[in-house]
Amino acid sequence: MIKMAATPSNRVDLVVKGVLKGIARGWLFDTNIMEFRSDQNELVPTNALIALAAVGSEQTYTLVPSGAGRRMSIDRDLDGRLDGQVFVQSFNVLTNGTTINCSSVVGMSYQLEYKNTLADSNWNIIPIAVAGTGNTISFLDNPAATNAGRFYRIVTSP
Repeated sequence: MIKMAATPSNRVDLVVKGVLKGIARGWLFDTNIMEFRSDQNELVPTNALIALAAVGSEQTYTLVPSGAGRRMSIDRDLDGRLDGQVFVQSFNVLTNGTTINCSSVVGMSYQLEYKNTLADSNWNIIPIAVAGTGNTISFLDNPAATNAGRFYRIVTSP
């Protein structure tokens, strides 16, 4: 299948759908670099992807018409955002704290963390983890930060 996807005529794309750590994932074979690109924009060598297959982490490899691979593997709605990436949709500073809304994936857990300065060595955890719903989820950093700035990140886990 890889040889067919990599031929000069390139009339097919190679997509992989599977489960990794309990989460549905997708990969697309990139013929420019001869590696797979994941739905989280990771580059994965062919042998490394195959090595991830196991009982409970099955993979399905499919050849599809050229040009259809991206939609079928890593960007189902073709909005330019990969299916496995978290995107902050809104950020509001209110009197009772800071609200952050982001996209989510069913089966994932999301944790908001912050630093008061980028020079801080550790991230501080906002204590409430949020389960992914497939829709927008919200975090509240309460009480509001008393310093002039705060830096946030969202950490995901299965």
